[in-house]
Amino acid sequence: MQTVEIVENESEFNVPSTDIPLWKSLVAELIGTFFLVFIGAGAAALTFEQGGSIVGTGFAFGLVLMVLIQILGEYSGANYNPAVSLGLAISGRMDWSVMVAYWIVQFIGGIAAAALIMYFLPGSNDGASIGILTNTDQWKAVLVEMFATFFLVISVLIITRNKGVSAGAAIGLVLAFDIMAIGYLTGGSMNPARSLGPAIFSNNLDTFWIYLLGPLLGALLAAVVYRIYTYNFNCCYKVDECGNQIYDECDNPIKICKLPMYNKCGNQNM
Repeated sequence: MQTVEIVENESEFNVPSTDIPLWKSLVAELIGTFFLVFIGAGAAALTFEQGGSIVGTGFAFGLVLMVLIQILGEYSGANYNPAVSLGLAISGRMDWSVMVAYWIVQFIGGIAAAALIMYFLPGSNDGASIGILTNTDQWKAVLVEMFATFFLVISVLIITRNKGVSAGAAIGLVLAFDIMAIGYLTGGSMNPARSLGPAIFSNNLDTFWIYLLGPLLGALLAAVVYRIYTYNFNCCYKVDECGNQIYDECDNPIKICKLPMYNKCGNQNM
């Protein structure tokens, strides 16, 4: 079988961009997570206080995420969620040390937003992640959060890999639909940074483990599936005659991929 060699840059889709200083990425994550939690959890708190709908909360989260992706996405990759950052790290698109730094600022942003919500709405539930399964069947709640987060993270991984101009709209809608689907069951978190702050200020820390374990398991599953579907089994790292790995001018590893050649009729050349 005739083949052709293709050189691929392995870090083409890495997050954040290597052109952006890390401190700018961290500030963008801090700001983005703060407003995601402040607006989304704030809407959830008002829903609890005034009898609003899960649909409204879902769209509050989805729309603000859509806007934040468009505004700050180029600086940090617009994670705003430790589960998303974990998925990117496992899939090989984010350095693990950067992931830890993202987690720190994401949790800080979420806690600060929850504090401000409680300041404006004292005595409320602060938009805490609570559903009918939270206190009645906690392991079912973990599974619900896991599957919803899987859908969110796999969407982020695939959509951002293709770098479509409508990425913000698509990801925002996924988050909104997820919340509408599971909000009654668990509160629809899918984001440990979204849940920690409200849990602290509403005295619900005893159930926070659900909203940590479930989303992280979902992110792990999404990253594994993503790697399986995007891994090219016909590729190998390019090495020199001594067997040493070859890097490009930016110190990125280079892969050589062998693909079958097809004639003009679409038949594979043998």
